[in-house]
Amino acid sequence: MRLPTFLIPCLIFFVLAIFVILPLPFRIRLVKGESMFPTFTGSEAVLVAWGTTDLDVGDIAVFWANGSGIVHRVVSFDSKAVLTKGDDNDFIEVVPWRNILGKVVVHCPSFFFVSCFLASTIASVSGVIYELLEYRRRKIYKDDHHI
Repeated sequence: MRLPTFLIPCLIFFVLAIFVILPLPFRIRLVKGESMFPTFTGSEAVLVAWGTTDLDVGDIAVFWANGSGIVHRVVSFDSKAVLTKGDDNDFIEVVPWRNILGKVVVHCPSFFFVSCFLASTIASVSGVIYELLEYRRRKIYKDDHHI
């Protein structure tokens, strides 16, 4: 029995998603709620640079609070904490740096979720290729300089 032609790319994509995307620093998350209206209008997909603390005022940060991930805009920060606010909220939240999970780099309506996931895959694969090339370059350098 032959697999339908359209299933082959789906299977390849699934294998890449499991073995390449999950261990890498980009994650896709769904944003729900109204605290970021009008930036996010309901269920939307976001691509998060996971683990980054490279935040600027105006960036959209993902942080851990009250047992879940929260997505709010950075209002200010210092060496101890980040001040965030939902675009539709009247209050500011103080978030310790240790609770920052990452920064939103791309967002799109949920019907573009598959496109975002594909973009994430491409970004992740290119990151793996870069790391492999960098590892090879360092190894060659060490071998040439007898380090």
